Amino acid sequence: MDTNITFEKIFRQNERRIHDQIHTLNIHNPHNEYFQEGLCAMWHAYEKYQPDKGPMATYFNFMIRNRLIDLFRKQTRDNANTKHAIKEQKTQIDDGNHFRHKETSYPLVSFPDLMLEDPYVWQNLKSELTEN
Repeated sequence: MDTNITFEKIFRQNERRIHDQIHTLNIHNPHNEYFQEGLCAMWHAYEKYQPDKGPMATYFNFMIRNRLIDLFRKQTRDNANTKHAIKEQKTQIDDGNHFRHKETSYPLVSFPDLMLEDPYVWQNLKSELTEN
């Protein structure tokens, strides 16, 4: 890279590229984490840029876009894993049996002390049933 041009100057000239890529990818960025990732990508692109390979602007766009996509995929994967872990935790807490009615789901209460193996319970139950 040409050492006559500082990164600060390059950054001021190309800062808008990061915002444009975030907007193009339709990424919601409330905490500016994607901007920070884009800034790191621009720094790495600045360090590794070889003028004989092509224009700097194209290289910046390529590097920034790919880093933003990587971060988006990572966060999407982390969110999916978190949701799965929460679902597994809920299943362990309430054994996973649910009563579903329309769009709501209610956990069924388990009765661990209910003696299903007790023959007396089955005899009483059988005596209460009628034939069809």
